[in-house]
Amino acid sequence: SDDDEDDNYAGPDYGSDEEGGDRYDSEEEGDHRYGSFRAAAAAYASAREEASFREQQEYRMWQEREAQKREAHEASQEAAREKVRREKAEREKARQERED
Repeated sequence: SDDDEDDNYAGPDYGSDEEGGDRYDSEEEGDHRYGSFRAAAAAYASAREEASFREQQEYRMWQEREAQKREAHEASQEAAREKVRREKAEREKARQERED
């Protein structure tokens, strides 16, 4: 099965080629390839860090928008309650004037 093949696969042999010689043409080429790998790994890590930073920024902005929505809703609710209190007071005042 495919799983058995994966268990037995040791990965590429970076040490030598089929003829038994050095896989790289020179030590310099090996260093260059290793340097390229390190540069790619660093670029990937930097990109992940930047993406994480952007995600955090977006989350903070979302939280801010949600807080503003809540505050606006609460202010609207308070304004509605105040309007009801004012109308009730006006009706009570009108009733008192009729009784007098």
